[in-house]
Amino acid sequence: MPRRNAVTWNALIKGYAQAGRREEAILLFRDMKREGSDIAPDRYTFPALLSGIAREGGSGCTQELGGALHAHVIKAGLEKDPFVGASLVSMYAARGTVKDAKVAFDQVGSLDPIVWSSMISAYANCEEEEAALLAFFNMLCQDIKPTQFVYSSVFSVCGRMSKLEMGKQVHGHSLKSNTEEDAAMLNALLSMYSDCGCINDAQKVFSSNDNVNVVSYNSMISALGQHGYPKEAVEHFRQMKLAGLMPDEVTLLSLLSAFNHAGLVHEGLQIFNSMVDIEGIKPTYQHYACIVDMLARSGLIGEAIKTINGMPFEAEAPLWRIVLGACNKHLDIDTGKHIAEMLFEMEPYEATNYILLSNLYARLGKWTEAEKVRNLMDGRGVDKDDAFSWIEMGQRTHIFGVDDRSHPISREIYRNLDSLISNIKVAGYVPDISFAAHNIQRDRKEESLYYHCEKLAFAFGDLAAPSGSTIRIMKNLRVCGDCHCAYKYFSLVTGREIILRDNQRFHHFNRGSCSCGDYW
Repeated sequence: MPRRNAVTWNALIKGYAQAGRREEAILLFRDMKREGSDIAPDRYTFPALLSGIAREGGSGCTQELGGALHAHVIKAGLEKDPFVGASLVSMYAARGTVKDAKVAFDQVGSLDPIVWSSMISAYANCEEEEAALLAFFNMLCQDIKPTQFVYSSVFSVCGRMSKLEMGKQVHGHSLKSNTEEDAAMLNALLSMYSDCGCINDAQKVFSSNDNVNVVSYNSMISALGQHGYPKEAVEHFRQMKLAGLMPDEVTLLSLLSAFNHAGLVHEGLQIFNSMVDIEGIKPTYQHYACIVDMLARSGLIGEAIKTINGMPFEAEAPLWRIVLGACNKHLDIDTGKHIAEMLFEMEPYEATNYILLSNLYARLGKWTEAEKVRNLMDGRGVDKDDAFSWIEMGQRTHIFGVDDRSHPISREIYRNLDSLISNIKVAGYVPDISFAAHNIQRDRKEESLYYHCEKLAFAFGDLAAPSGSTIRIMKNLRVCGDCHCAYKYFSLVTGREIILRDNQRFHHFNRGSCSCGDYW
């Protein structure tokens, strides 16, 4: 090319960067700098390079390169340019270095909504949820109008934190500001309502979307599966195909998950076995993992192991842990012991493996063996994750641990819980002492179950919420069988609908029954 200028250099660099050919893009950048003072990198050069680095992730090489490019940005006097600054923030976020992203953000010092959007997205992607919300409110205080990307990030944060009231307020703000709702924003809003336990509101968002795409259907099918509505998930899958949209890997994974949560093994296997022939999609590791979970959860543990051994991937520890959890559920001590010993070698410091085996021994009354597993865990210095539940009431989140008495109205909560336990016993509740983890007298085993964190959270919610209103509770671990049974009776004696989200799925308790059909 006889006459080269910044535009032609930028076009070439951008092309190589977008094609994933980072090294060539960097070499072109160096050649551009050697062209002389007439041609210098500008506000379009650096974003192209930075986006290429962001796609590479957070390896040591890309981290050094990102820092070097940031130095070049400062040398070129472009650190205050919003376009360049937003690219720097995004690059650091992709590397997981949110502090560096904040430095780049502060250097810009701009009221440009794109820069703020990049910073909020960076916080959200790096799981700095509180910081993301604070940045959003600071943005509003400076009268900067949020973009669709900002709302999408904030909806995702509210969903992850189960902050329903805040999510509703942000949704209301987006409507008042007349922000144009694109597909990504509506999908994030749908997921926010679903993650907060409001599946009906999620369905309304989906129905109001005039431009549904594959991601929209995937979000809705996944939400329905998580909430225990497999028939509705299948209907949306059917509507998706009638609309001429092609299912992708995520669609089929969401559908398999819906069947898994409902125990529909036959239907799940039908979909899985027809993926290649009918949908033209080759099963990934995640699809195999879902099938393994489905088989093991239903009690077909041998079939689950056969599937693991026959799949074209090497099984990772979490997949074997799924089978160990199923052994715990179905009291298969021989298989469970074998898998646990294998996991102790693969993950010597993963507490869940020890807890599952210890609990399996305890449920079978093998207290000596259970104690040995816990001693092994202690001897290796393995700390288990503490169980806790939380409930949002108004603008406050109330957190409860097991036997937790730290709440300001703890005395009233325990008094109400004792009353609730008495009432549900009259209604037919019998404590399942097989879920008591320690070898103590029966009455003490029962009492040890009463003050689990999810029961305390409900007792507080029953005190604080208006009579008959729905209560939404979250838990960081899987709900235990006794608490699940107690919640059914709580819904019966109080006349409340209770929505519980644990780390597996949603449970909707109403009039003495659960949406999961006691299968989870």
